[in-house]
Amino acid sequence: MTKPDSGADRASRLSSAKDYQRVFARRTRTDLGFITIHAALNEVARPRLGLSIGSRVGNAVRRNRVKRLVREAFRLTYSQLPRGVDLVVSARAHPERPLQEYKIALVEQSKRLDAQLRRI
Repeated sequence: MTKPDSGADRASRLSSAKDYQRVFARRTRTDLGFITIHAALNEVARPRLGLSIGSRVGNAVRRNRVKRLVREAFRLTYSQLPRGVDLVVSARAHPERPLQEYKIALVEQSKRLDAQLRRI
């Protein structure tokens, strides 16, 4: 069983198409080559994660591996992520990367995107 604020519970995920559309429509993003992180402010005062991993990343095994790594990076860095931000991570085809790279990318870029969103 996970703690309610560990980032692994249902409330920490984006699930509706409306939420994804809102984040993509905001057009605030950062591209790291291997992943792109889109962001928008939310009203729930907690970070939430959505994944958009297309078939260009590879076969189902490869796509699921990338999704597991991003979800785990989100779970492990949940307390370091800015509050009140929805993040949608999309990926491109890339060689296998360690979990640490996903963690660093998620924390650093989400903070940068949060500052960008709150400045506007």
